[in-house]
Amino acid sequence: AVLTGTPEEVFTVHNIKELFDMDVDVLDYEGKKLIVHHI
Repeated sequence: AVLTGTPEEVFTVHNIKELFDMDVDVLDYEGKKLIVHHI
């Protein structure tokens, strides 16, 4: 799959789960996106 858009549009919980089958949360940290991978 190829995704286009801004990082905020591409790196969403849904997209990461669909593409990588990873259980993640996307948090706002000091104005930036922090991706937390639950393992």
